[in-house]
Amino acid sequence: VDMNDRFHGLLLAAADCRLLSDIVQRTYRIPLLSSRVVHWYDYQEIKASHGLHHRIFRYVRQRRGVNAEALMREHVLQAIEQIRHRLVASAQDGRVVALDAA
Repeated sequence: VDMNDRFHGLLLAAADCRLLSDIVQRTYRIPLLSSRVVHWYDYQEIKASHGLHHRIFRYVRQRRGVNAEALMREHVLQAIEQIRHRLVASAQDGRVVALDAA
């Protein structure tokens, strides 16, 4: 979780875009959208996400912004799908998803 937060923080700092930073910070305040849900992921999901981080970093380093942006969008959509899948599975099993305090 710390490595993930650090990676995202470094990208935001490098982007130097106040609007983007503000949007991300607001998003993190929404329950289930912060790094607090990483414990839901299985090993393969974490590995895939980490792999995307490496590819995004490589594109940033190569100054291939369009490619980095496309992968970042994929990364966000992947996370949304994982959260949606966990919520549906929990509801079908009759489990209640507990939220950590923000």
